Amino acid sequence: MIRPGSPQSRALALGIAAAAAALLTLGVVLPLAEWRARTLAAAEAARDEAERLASAIGRMRTERAQLSGSGIDAVVWPGERLGEVTARVQGRISELAVGHGLQLRSIAPTGTRPLPLTQGVGFRIESETTLDRLTEFLREVEHHAPALTVERATLRRLARPGEEPPQPVLFVQIDILAPVAAREDGT
Repeated sequence: MIRPGSPQSRALALGIAAAAAALLTLGVVLPLAEWRARTLAAAEAARDEAERLASAIGRMRTERAQLSGSGIDAVVWPGERLGEVTARVQGRISELAVGHGLQLRSIAPTGTRPLPLTQGVGFRIESETTLDRLTEFLREVEHHAPALTVERATLRRLARPGEEPPQPVLFVQIDILAPVAAREDGT
């Protein structure tokens, strides 16, 4: 039997106290330390993600400002009414064609089509011209502002008996699309 106050009882009490401290450390302190480490790691990951998102938002704002700065207005044909814009585009295509020596047979609207940011008005031109004149016309259409886009072109060489022109003479049928910013109802 162990008597109170004896060296054995003191050793036993010390052993029990050490065991309780070890259990307390293993049962409470170590889990709290692990939880703290996980929480700090998650907080650091959240900070990194927040910085990444803030950077991405900044880049997106810069891109939006650049797009707004260059503006879709430089690309589309503006106007209040679709009929008004269609007439302006048709007149400009006619001016370009005649200015480059195309002998226009016809130029006619082919209707509207939806485009990603706006709508487009289509035109079909039929003409006779030489290859060099057609090339210059298409080059100007390609670089025109507001935009004009060649959607389809059909070229057919014309053979005229007794004529030997320095450039081939062609019959051309070209479908051109112009992005417009007007509404069909004019509002």
